[in-house]
This record gives sequence, C-alpha cells and structure tokens, in this order.
Amino acid sequence: MKETEKLCYEFSRDTLFCATVLSCGEINNGYDIVLDKTYFYPEGGGQPHDTGSIGGARVVDVRERGGIVYHTVDKPFVSGEPVACEIDWERRFGFMQQHTGEHIVSGILLKMYGLSNVGFHIGAEFTTIDTDKQLPDGAMDIVEARSNQAVYENLPVETIFPTPYALSQMRFRSKLSDESLQSGGVRVVEIPGVDTCACCGLHCAQTGEVGLIKLIASQPYKGGTRIYMLFGAKAVLDYNAKNKAAYAISAMLSSKPGETAQAVEALKSENAALRASLAEFKNLVYAGIAATIASGTAFFVKFMDGLSPDDLRRFALLAGERAETAIIFSADESGGHKYALNNKNENARNLSAEMNASLNGRGGGSAVLAQGTVKASREDIESYLRGVYSAKIS
Repeated sequence: MKETEKLCYEFSRDTLFCATVLSCGEINNGYDIVLDKTYFYPEGGGQPHDTGSIGGARVVDVRERGGIVYHTVDKPFVSGEPVACEIDWERRFGFMQQHTGEHIVSGILLKMYGLSNVGFHIGAEFTTIDTDKQLPDGAMDIVEARSNQAVYENLPVETIFPTPYALSQMRFRSKLSDESLQSGGVRVVEIPGVDTCACCGLHCAQTGEVGLIKLIASQPYKGGTRIYMLFGAKAVLDYNAKNKAAYAISAMLSSKPGETAQAVEALKSENAALRASLAEFKNLVYAGIAATIASGTAFFVKFMDGLSPDDLRRFALLAGERAETAIIFSADESGGHKYALNNKNENARNLSAEMNASLNGRGGGSAVLAQGTVKASREDIESYLRGVYSAKIS
C-alpha cells in the first residue's frame, strides 16, 4: 500500500475534508481504516493525535506506521467508499497552543540558562518538560515573564526544510540522531529570537495565539528539573478555578484575598493552642477515671468513643499505673475498634498478639504497651475478654 498523503501540516487550520477509504481492518477496539489522504495528525513528537469523525464514525486514535496513517474508528467501512471527515478543532488548537508554548519556554530556558529540554509530554492536566540540569532558584518567574513577552510580541512561527548543508550550519535544538540529520528532509520550526528546533508537531501561526503562559510548579527530576506548565485556554481555566477558590477561602477567613496565607497561619496557631488545651483536658479526664481504679486491680478495660491512637496510648498508660493490665478501646469508622494495651509484667506484645488472632486484628508495640485494631464488635470483644480474663467490663 502506498504512503498516505499527509496534509495536516499544509492545512493545519482546516477541519473539513473528503477522502476515499483504501482499506478497513477489524482490531480489538474497533476498526483501523486507511484513507488516500488525511488531515488528521497522528500521535508523534510529544503531541497527541487528533480526534473527530470519518463518515459519521468516531475517530478515537490516529497512528502512523511506515508512512501509512491508520485511523481507529468505531464502525467498519468498505474499500473505495468516499467519506466526509471532520477534525475536532478545539482539541487540535489546544494541543497547538501547548506545543508552541513548550517551544517558547524551552527556547528561553536554553538561551537564558543553558538548560536543554530532554523530555516533553502534553498530559490531560499539565504539559511538562524535563531539563538536563537543575533550574536555578528564582528562574521560574523570570522564564515565565520572558515567555509571555514573546507572546505579546506576536512573533511568527515559521517552518523550514533546510538542505543537509544548511542544516549543518544551523544551531537548533534536536533529539534526532546524526544519521537522521544528515539524511535531509528535517522539519525545523523557528520562532525568531526565541527558539529553533527540529520538530514534527503542529504549531500556532503566531506566538500571540498561544495566549497566557503559566509555569505552575517544578520539582527535581533525574538530575534536572521537571516543569509543569499551562498555556492558552487551559491556563485561563486554571486561573479561574484558583481565583474562585481564593475568594471563597478569603470569605471564610474574613480576610482579603492577598492576605489568606497570613490568616491561615493565624488559624493554625490558634488550632495548635486549642489542641494543646484539649489534650490537657483529656489527660485530666483520663487521670480522673484512672483514679477510680483500685490499686492492684488485675484487669481494667474501658470503651470510649472518639479517641485517637495517641488518646488511647495516654489513657492506657494512666490506667496502667493502677491496674496490672489495662486495655482501652474506641470504635472506628469500619465498625471495628482501635485499642491500646498496657501491661506491667511486660507481656503487652504477647497479649496483643493473642487478641489479634482471636478478633481478626493487627498491631504491635513494646513489651509494656501495644496498640492496634480489631475487626470486631463491642459484644465480640467483651465475650473474648470474659473468656480470657473472667473480668468485669466497664
């Protein structure tokens, strides 16, 4: 079969075209059809494939193998059948914005800081690039400002196919092998003064079409830096969502939107003070209950709702000052119980293990204090404890 005539570069802004089906084969998730020509962009160069429709069938994947473009659709066609095709322009243009924006950011990273782009991915949530070296502190804001300046200048995004000799004299970014570069036919995308890169993706015609560029976050990655970015409509949607959240938070905190961080810090300090006061009050409650235990009591057990693991530990230790063995239980969300077990004879770990085995539990600890959970009701726990300890349950 002859190679598909690929017109996505020449007519990158056209979304409607007619073609003829050359072949149709059934695959696991639908049908792969080959057209005599296509405007659909097959996945490649870090840019996802186009979607849309062919003859009313939904296009879910587009791939190129050996110069032939395969379109995965959800219904079969007959060879020789003429079909009307439509490309999802909103999806394509969004990817064009992301891809062109990546060129701008990558070119500026290289020119300003000597960082090379060694990885690029357009994801559902963010576009990311990976650099070969660490991004200097404070560079994110500078790169973002310079990238948006390139958008304001509305520079042309030009595509050239230099001869092998002209290519050898050019300075440009590329992940192509030397053999590929020397063979000719390399497509170079150039944004004057910003970036020159060998690339097979689809791009905006002018940098102004990219719209807002926002560098969201960065993190160390394989000796370099991974940068998370948004461009155009996706950046605006992200800003709108965060702006709404910021104003909602400012209303809840009764503070100005620009002062919410300080308000949260004050709230955290207040919360820490309240937690300390609550812990002190709880200790008084636990100590009061423990004081009612007769000194030398062999066994003490208590069920109390709403206790955290730390509460259980502190209560069990206080009760253990009066009883040889003290176990405190608190119901959890799953219908089971958390517990802390204190034993003066340094047998807590063994007692805990025996209880876990009988009550479908898990946990561990030291010889004198063990903690864990059991998947058992209060009735089942009480029945087990009476059988083992013959003791009164509080």
